Amino acid sequence: MIIDPTAAATRPDAQRAREWLAEQRVFISSPMGDTAGERQAVATAVEAEGARPVWFEELGRDADPEEAYLAGVDTSSIYVGVVNEQYGRLLPTSFSATETEYERARESGKRVAVYTADDAPGRKAICTASSSVSAPSSRPRATATSPTSTVACAGACTNLPPRHCRHG
Repeated sequence: MIIDPTAAATRPDAQRAREWLAEQRVFISSPMGDTAGERQAVATAVEAEGARPVWFEELGRDADPEEAYLAGVDTSSIYVGVVNEQYGRLLPTSFSATETEYERARESGKRVAVYTADDAPGRKAICTASSSVSAPSSRPRATATSPTSTVACAGACTNLPPRHCRHG
């Protein structure tokens, strides 16, 4: 098979896309400290397109928080990560909730997209300082990954173990 990367993608039929979206649950993952507005915007956009947003703010508070957000990932078909400058509070596993959610989504074969803030100078400084490789000067606005790929750093590797970050 030959794939022409310069060819334009065919726009899906709007009705079929909405029917598909109506069956999708989209898990919204990010450190909550600096992405409240972005999280709300993603949830609003997901609802506007006809899918159901699943995010920590809407999960029940009766269960253990880790059980609740991992159940949210497990019951979703799509994972959307949003990263600004913060990595998030470290759990006893030495990973943040956001990374734990991301890993669960990858391991279970979810569709995964990670979006990074355009302007996050603190993230760039931390990424550069925590690595012997300089962060790339031009950052992708979004990085979609398959279940077997690594997330492109895009300068978002604050405190990430090396196995989860590749620069450039």
